[in-house]
This record gives sequence, structure tokens and C-alpha cells, in this order.
Amino acid sequence: ARQLHAAVYEAASTIRASLQKRGRLHGASARKARELARWFRLMHWQSDRELEALLAELEDLAGRPVGKKKRDPGPIDQVLGDIVALCYADARALAEPHRMGALEL
Repeated sequence: ARQLHAAVYEAASTIRASLQKRGRLHGASARKARELARWFRLMHWQSDRELEALLAELEDLAGRPVGKKKRDPGPIDQVLGDIVALCYADARALAEPHRMGALEL
């Protein structure tokens, strides 16, 4: 579960950085957001309703047609921020070496 959260964290962070840099969610990032939600549904094996709901919302926002008006980046940025915050602890735990393991001989 931690590895899954870490992978979601990395993907959401990358998409969010692109959104903030460009001021909009361009086609490739929108596609990545939709693929992230689909990938999570396939990979998760235990109930994680909060993350599942956030990814479903991201998929919905990223899948809305753009048309002549630009897609409002605010709601997408908020959802990505919520996903990053939710998954941050697991991503950090995997990135840091296990302290007790370092004490073992």
C-alpha cells in the first residue's frame, strides 16, 4: 500500500508541477491524470476510499472537454494538492532508510 501511495504521490506531484508551471492542464498532463486514476483502480488491493474518491474527481476534472474556454486550473490544483498531501507520508517513509534496520548488525 505504501508503494502504491508513493507512486501516486510522484505522479500527482509531476502533474501538479506542470499545471503550476504552465497555468493550465495541457493535453499530455490531462491524459496522465486520467491514466493515473485508471491505474490506481487496477492496482489497489485494499480499501482506500479517500484516495479513490480524490482520483475519481481528478479523472472527472481532467476529462471534461475544454472547448473554446480554458479549463480552470484551480479545482485541479486543489485535488492534486489533496492527493499529494494524503500520499506524502507513505512516499517519505519509502524514501528514508529504515532506522531500526540500520541499527541491526
